[in-house]
Amino acid sequence: MMKKLIIAMLCVCFLLPCSAALAKEVPLPEANTDAEILLPGFEWYCDYEALIRAAEENGLPTDLGSKTDMIGLGASISPHWNIYRNDSAYVSTSEKNCGGSIFFDHTDLELFGYHVDQCMMHIFVEPDFEISQHKESRAARLYLAEFWIHAENAAEIYEDLLAKLKAQYGENPMEDEAGVCWINGEGAMLGASLKKVVGALNYSHVRITMMAPGAEEQLNAVTEERRAGEENGDRATLEALANKFADAYFAGRPDVIAGMLTDPYSYPRDLFYARQASNFRLKGLEHVANKEEIGTTRTIEAEFVNPQTKDSFIYLCMEFIKESNSPDGWKVAFFGIDA
Repeated sequence: MMKKLIIAMLCVCFLLPCSAALAKEVPLPEANTDAEILLPGFEWYCDYEALIRAAEENGLPTDLGSKTDMIGLGASISPHWNIYRNDSAYVSTSEKNCGGSIFFDHTDLELFGYHVDQCMMHIFVEPDFEISQHKESRAARLYLAEFWIHAENAAEIYEDLLAKLKAQYGENPMEDEAGVCWINGEGAMLGASLKKVVGALNYSHVRITMMAPGAEEQLNAVTEERRAGEENGDRATLEALANKFADAYFAGRPDVIAGMLTDPYSYPRDLFYARQASNFRLKGLEHVANKEEIGTTRTIEAEFVNPQTKDSFIYLCMEFIKESNSPDGWKVAFFGIDA
C-alpha cells in the first residue's frame, strides 16, 4: 500500500508542472447525458469537516498514516473537469491558492460494484478565505473526487465498468484513447479511464472521476478572484513596499524612508549599511495573507551579505503595520539591522 501511496503522490507531482503550462481552461463540452451525477455517500459542496465525517462513514481511513492533506499555501491542486483523462497534459490548470486535495490510501469503499483502494477528494476555497482557513465551514467546498481500482485484471474491470456506466448514463459518452466522459445539463461530470502499467500489473488501475454540478464555472470564478487577489492583495502590496524601502535604505535615501514610516515614529533612523550593499532577498512574505485585517503587523526581512566579512548574512528588518485599507495603508512601524 505504501508503494501505491508513493505512486499516487508522484502522479500528483507530475500534474503540477504540466498543468501550470496550460493557463487557459478547457471549456466544458455540451451535455451528453440526462442522468443525475451523484457522489455516493457524500454531498457536493460540503465543508471540510463534513467531508471527513462522510469519509469515515464510507470506509475512507482518516488516520494520519492513511490520509494526506495536500492543501497548502502556493501548492494547491485544483483540477478541472478533464482530469478524468489519464494523460496529465489534459489537465488545464492547477490553481495556486484556490483549494487542494485530500488523499485517502487503502480505503474500504465500494463504487459501482467494485472495491476502491484509493481516492482523492478535491476542494476549492472561497475567495474570502485564505487557504489556511480551509476547515472553516464556509471556506471549503468538495467539488471533485477521483477513485482508483488497482488490479491485475484492470482491463477486464474497465470493460465491465464501461458497460455498466453506458447502461446508466447513456451509450454515447465522449470517448478517445484516454477514456470516456459523461456531462449532464447541470455541468456535472463522470469520467472513467484505464492505466496499464507494463511489467507491474498490480499497479494497473481503473480510475473513476466525478465532478459536482456547476463546479467548473465556480472553480473558474474562484480562480479569477484569486488571481486578482494575488496581483492586488496585501501580500503583493507588502512585497512592493519592502522592495521600495530596502532599495531606499541601501541607496541612502532618508527622504523616501521618511515618507514610509508611521507618524509619529519614535525610533532611530540610522542607515548603517547605506551604499554598502545593493543585492538582497526578501524573507517573510509567505506569512502574509492576501487580505489582512487593519492593525495587523508583519515583519519582512531583506537578507544581504555582510559587506565586511563576505561570509555571512545580515538582515534589514522591516515591521509593517496596516493602518487602513487605502492604497498607502501599510506603514513601517520599525526598522533596524539584525546580524
